[in-house]
Amino acid sequence: MLRFFRNIRRRLLQSGKVQNYLLYAIGEIFLVMVGILLALQINNWNKERQDRKLEHKYIGRLKSELLRNLKTSDNQVLYSEFQIKNANILLTILSKDTLFSNTEPIAVAIEQVGWTYPIRYDSDVWKELNNTGNVALLQNDSLRDLLIDFHSRMLQWVEIDREYQDHVLSFEKLKADVLSPELRHEIANHGHPLRYSGHLDNLPAQAEIIERLKALQGVTGLLTDIAIEAKDNVKIFQAFKTQIEKIIAICDREALAK
Repeated sequence: MLRFFRNIRRRLLQSGKVQNYLLYAIGEIFLVMVGILLALQINNWNKERQDRKLEHKYIGRLKSELLRNLKTSDNQVLYSEFQIKNANILLTILSKDTLFSNTEPIAVAIEQVGWTYPIRYDSDVWKELNNTGNVALLQNDSLRDLLIDFHSRMLQWVEIDREYQDHVLSFEKLKADVLSPELRHEIANHGHPLRYSGHLDNLPAQAEIIERLKALQGVTGLLTDIAIEAKDNVKIFQAFKTQIEKIIAICDREALAK
């Protein structure tokens, strides 16, 4: 092909027809420019196709990560509701002189209010998107904005939750001698931060447990803080659940559109 064009140029130069040669030269330049533009366009098409393929993979990975965070939100709601119930049982017996019909819920509440259930927040895919600059691959503005808002709020709440865990651990240290080590181990063997299943035998007298609990300095204020913070935790993670479900729905629509 190059030899063909060279032969044409040579014949035009030898003929002495400068005007025809100039027209040919302009045409050749035009063809070269068209070829370059076409090559650039093909390259852009290929890059766009690769970007969309990579975006599709990221959306799938983001959905998997969000589903794990959705499970975390469910567990945090269950844990917090359980702690609200436990804290309220203990606040009730501290404020009233009447005894409960069953001592077991009191013993379980004393032990389990001191248990922690830290937030398990997954953000590896989101961090990768940001660190590599690939967040720009997400073409859906609503998806990108919701992800930014969710991860920003979640990071803030993880920090706030550490204060809540400090109060829980403070109660754990404070109530160390209210229940015997044997009874605490028995509760732990049947317990989980989200639920309790078991039956306790040989419980101490209820009045004795209550007196030991009342003797703890600052226990009422500490339990009140735990209950209030657990209620806040329920509200925020219910909101997170709604937000995550909305983002997952967008991910599903984006996946179908690819």
